[in-house]
Amino acid sequence: MALCHQLEEFADALPNRLDQARCGKVAKTMLPLLKACHATEERLIDGMDASRKRKLAASIVRLMSEHLRDQYFAEDIVEALGQVSDDESSPNPEAFGFMLRSFFETQRRHIAFEQEHIVPHLPDQPQVSGQ
Repeated sequence: MALCHQLEEFADALPNRLDQARCGKVAKTMLPLLKACHATEERLIDGMDASRKRKLAASIVRLMSEHLRDQYFAEDIVEALGQVSDDESSPNPEAFGFMLRSFFETQRRHIAFEQEHIVPHLPDQPQVSGQ
């Protein structure tokens, strides 16, 4: 959730100038963090017994397809954050704010869905909330 909070702070700060160093840090860490969270989620789901997987099959398919879309969308955000960090032409503030908000709100819904529908079926695992 820390990533969502950082992205929300960026969106809230627009159209003002964003902190280039913070944008650069988030740009460098965002995709590796997102991929690590997705890998952890997928590993936990893979560890479920077969009957639980069958019961949650539609939800699991949905989450896996969301992971791919999230990574593609994150690549666009990383590119825009990199532009801000490198002091290149900054993205349009309205479009960039919409992009950031769309991403972090989607992530929060994704995490809430997992907490409500997937985590209760995991065998004694901690909650997954690193996004």
